[in-house]
Amino acid sequence: MTNNILLNSSSHINARILVYVLAFLHLVFVAAKLLSIDFSGAEDPQLHPYSRMKWKLITTWFNLATMAYLVICIYCEWQEKKGNKTKLAPIRHLIFSSIILPTTVFADILFWLLWSKNRELLMPLSTDIYIPLWAHHSMHTVSLVFVIFELVSVPRKRPASLKKGIAIMISFMTLYVLLCVESLRKGEFVYPLLRTWCIQKLFVLIIFTYISHLFYYTSQWLIMDIFWGFILKGKQNFM
Repeated sequence: MTNNILLNSSSHINARILVYVLAFLHLVFVAAKLLSIDFSGAEDPQLHPYSRMKWKLITTWFNLATMAYLVICIYCEWQEKKGNKTKLAPIRHLIFSSIILPTTVFADILFWLLWSKNRELLMPLSTDIYIPLWAHHSMHTVSLVFVIFELVSVPRKRPASLKKGIAIMISFMTLYVLLCVESLRKGEFVYPLLRTWCIQKLFVLIIFTYISHLFYYTSQWLIMDIFWGFILKGKQNFM
């Protein structure tokens, strides 16, 4: 109850609405800029499939999901400001904790790790002509910063059971894994590493993906417990 009072004041709500609007406008700009790229006319034939495969990238999935999530956030915060309760609030928290947070954190961290090791595992180097460095940061750095902001700025409490959230998370990831497997079956490689890795490595990657998502999902509640415990303790000492 106390944490709701701490961060649900009018000034905090206004600040969150401002961040959500800016984040939404940022994603609209990035989506309009990048999703409109026509790779079919690229000099490098490796880029031609990306005209259709760009919709299969996990980056596209979680950024578009975040756009929809931000609309819900703005609506919920606006209703909160007017003192109204909305049925979308629980859905908002469920989407964030089960899909937005684990998928974004997993994809962004893995992206930069592979980028630092071998960029060609992620994409052909010729994509630099179409996708500058700032665009990668927009997709894989800004998104991570937003998730951290959302994690510590919006009052949430650990659910009585994590089963529902885990089930939604696993369903979302299974859908994406099946999409990648179907693309492989058709001879399409969403990521270059899928072309070079053997079946055993790909199986390990799938297992690693599920375990990582589960780790990030459960870790957020530990972070929330520690963070709010610190906030509440400081509040009590101040009073």
